[in-house]
Amino acid sequence: STGVDTREGACLKSQFPIVCGAPLMRKGQIAPDTILERLKAVGVLKETTEENFPEPLVTLNPMNFGVIERSGLRALNVAENVAIHAIHEWARRVGLGSYSAFRLRNGSELPVVSSVAWDITAPSYARPLARFSNGQMKPGFFVSDVVLGGRLSIEAVEVFIRKHDMASAPLGIAPIMPFLVADWFDQELMMLRDLPELSL
Repeated sequence: STGVDTREGACLKSQFPIVCGAPLMRKGQIAPDTILERLKAVGVLKETTEENFPEPLVTLNPMNFGVIERSGLRALNVAENVAIHAIHEWARRVGLGSYSAFRLRNGSELPVVSSVAWDITAPSYARPLARFSNGQMKPGFFVSDVVLGGRLSIEAVEVFIRKHDMASAPLGIAPIMPFLVADWFDQELMMLRDLPELSL
């Protein structure tokens, strides 16, 4: 539930696989749909429908946690979508991802790399990520999550790091360059900024 808590206690149901960070399909791992059902069953999360939202919301149980106001969630989604499109334009113009192969949250396909869902993904032919194999250039991947609306704690960033580690874990997976974009980060996170997995 830490991913939902990071997003101020609520997210669109279609975004839960991104927020959750668990692989969609991987042997020995619990899929996001199963995690959602189990957390609903024990009363940590609940699924609601709201008049002004086109799809169900997943929220922390307000009896136990603070949850963002629905009007605030709409504004936050709009702000995050603007940021996602800006990052997409920047990343493809500087060549971090294959120009026409980006996938964005709320697009026709869920952005997935190594069975893990993200806000933005693209194959990347940037020199540190791409590799030659059998005489062919094989891309690595650019991935990014966007979490606006407040200060990110160490726990929230650790969720992102675990998500990256999970995506990078399978043998043979191409290198993944992760970016976590937020309004601001807790001061304590400056101690973690030298981690190779962390792009702040």
